[in-house]
Amino acid sequence: MTAKIFNLKNDKLFIDSIVYPEGNKYKSASNLIPKVLFESQSGEIGDIVLNDSAANYKYLEFFYTWETSNSGWGSTKVENANGKIVCLDLTYDNGTYYYLATSRYTINEKNLTLNSSVRWRLNTNGSQTRTDTKTSGGSVRVYKIIGYN
Repeated sequence: MTAKIFNLKNDKLFIDSIVYPEGNKYKSASNLIPKVLFESQSGEIGDIVLNDSAANYKYLEFFYTWETSNSGWGSTKVENANGKIVCLDLTYDNGTYYYLATSRYTINEKNLTLNSSVRWRLNTNGSQTRTDTKTSGGSVRVYKIIGYN
């Protein structure tokens, strides 16, 4: 394969004019640019509606933190996420307690439905001190979801 280098001078090259091979077809390079499917400055602890179907993306990436504080951040990337269940988990150790939080979502097209959410607080010696099963809202706060092809 021979690479060609172009001198564009003052001409502009647009991403839609760049193509790459996939199988026996060529696709626009604009498909390679990640798309923000959900973003919230305050975060979301319940059901989430995306601005495009999860079925249109090879990967979804979730960015989230604790429901009540920003003491730790997490991200989870899921391949072919449509129709799957995803668990968003966080852990934190302050020396006395070890905290765990998880929120479980079902992904269906544009809708992410919160199924369950649990928080645990354990003594660092291993004994459990508290479990909270939430009946409304999640244990993690989702700030952004990005789709990748």
